[in-house]
Amino acid sequence: MIQILEGNDFLIEEYLEDYVSKKLGKLDELERKFSVIKNPGSISEITQTSPFSVDGKIIIWNFEVFKKLERFDPYVIPKGVDVFIVGKKIDKILIIIKDLQVFNAEFLDKPFKDLYPNQVEGWILQQKTKHKLNLAADAVKMLALLYGTKLGEIKEKLLEYKDLNVPITKELVLKTASAVNEFSIFELQDIIAAGNFQKAIYVIRQMLKNGEQAFSILRYFLNF
Repeated sequence: MIQILEGNDFLIEEYLEDYVSKKLGKLDELERKFSVIKNPGSISEITQTSPFSVDGKIIIWNFEVFKKLERFDPYVIPKGVDVFIVGKKIDKILIIIKDLQVFNAEFLDKPFKDLYPNQVEGWILQQKTKHKLNLAADAVKMLALLYGTKLGEIKEKLLEYKDLNVPITKELVLKTASAVNEFSIFELQDIIAAGNFQKAIYVIRQMLKNGEQAFSILRYFLNF
């Protein structure tokens, strides 16, 4: 199997982590080291025998490395070996990619497009199911509001909550989210300039709650 993964770096990394975990989940750390090969410089690195009796390997190529290969013949890929070619933007005009298209390599670009802010809540709900989180609906909305499309930060926070083994509520998110007490007047300006007025109202309330004077906030916007 050969798949070309194009788009959002975080979503691609998440996809690969899930794939590796599913295929090689029963292997120990050393066995995985010999089973997952990143950016091999030649086909021989793929075809060489592993010291372990692993059923197939997983090859992950960054597109910038892959396109520098002098030659790539997809027909020499051993049976059971999965190849992933990863890039932010992959030039499908290149001969090396055209050859893969003839080989019927699978292009998986749609799942990895950058999320819009209104799609983040849906992604958080997917994480809720995937990691079996006790996550309240208002906590989902608050996480999306605070972190926006910073998916890596949201996932890190969700896994922290999972380790706590407690219900994840809006109050818990407000208490522990790193963004809550780090807002500045400059961030507020950026939020308003982006037209995210719901978040702007929330940020102003937080700044007031943390001791900022209303007039001090207002004077920054007299000429904004």
